[in-house]
Amino acid sequence: MQNHYIGPENSRRWARGRQGAARDLPAGGLSKITQSPECRVRGAGKKAAVKFHLIDKIESIEPGKRIVTIKALTLAEEYLSDHFPTYPVMPGVLMLEAMVQSAAWLVRIQQDFAKSIVMLRAARNVRYANFVQPGMTLRCEIEAISMDDDSAKFKGTGLLAEEKAVSARLELRCSNLADRHGYLASADTEIVEELKKRFELIGGPAALQQAGK
Repeated sequence: MQNHYIGPENSRRWARGRQGAARDLPAGGLSKITQSPECRVRGAGKKAAVKFHLIDKIESIEPGKRIVTIKALTLAEEYLSDHFPTYPVMPGVLMLEAMVQSAAWLVRIQQDFAKSIVMLRAARNVRYANFVQPGMTLRCEIEAISMDDDSAKFKGTGLLAEEKAVSARLELRCSNLADRHGYLASADTEIVEELKKRFELIGGPAALQQAGK
């Protein structure tokens, strides 16, 4: 068990624990994977570039409180060819990212998609307990601690059946590109429209309907 912290002051290391630093990310840190949190913008006014989609389905939503999502891992995942060739497992940073993406949907629902960018600010108390291998399904259960206009805090657990695979405390930051550069307002609109389409594809509206919202 390791206790990790992720923050902007240590972007080249995705985790730091009692046993030292674990390096599982390219230069640029988790922010290269987590912006929006599954999109990143390459330059002003350009389209958001998809990086990883780590949610296959939203199983349930309690708006403002809780969300449950699933990710079924298959050998078709491109990164598994390198991680690892003879023993493919989901990288720990992507297990964490699946929880971040899940939490981000809860933020967007709460804010009615008012912000185009929802990204990880910090992860604390990150603990890993099991590998996620092809053929397994990672179930992310995320509970809100607090949410406001520009930030949100959560506690999350990733499960394999009833066994814990990962857990963490997450802090997310919410913003629009136009907050700093007004001319990017159209890019915000475009990103939000794409996010709404994805929300529908992964069963978000159905989960909200089931919740009675």
